Amino acid sequence: MQGYEYYFVFMEIKVICFGYIADNLKSENVIDVPDGTLVGQLSEILNFDSEKVAMYFIGDERIDSDFSLTPGDIVKIFPPITGG
Repeated sequence: MQGYEYYFVFMEIKVICFGYIADNLKSENVIDVPDGTLVGQLSEILNFDSEKVAMYFIGDERIDSDFSLTPGDIVKIFPPITGG
């Protein structure tokens, strides 16, 4: 039986975290993620609670958690924000 080799393609993205999310991480993280990673999967990769994320942005555009990341993306992650 012939063996199989598996190849994973990774891409580099930058993640900027705010609020409590940045408390346990560096405020800016350059990471390699598998090709096809969804923005909502970053919570598992970076080990924070996804239910406490209020907003994701790439540039000035707000994105949903099912947004597919591309190489070089700069993702900003915000927890709920209050104030007045």
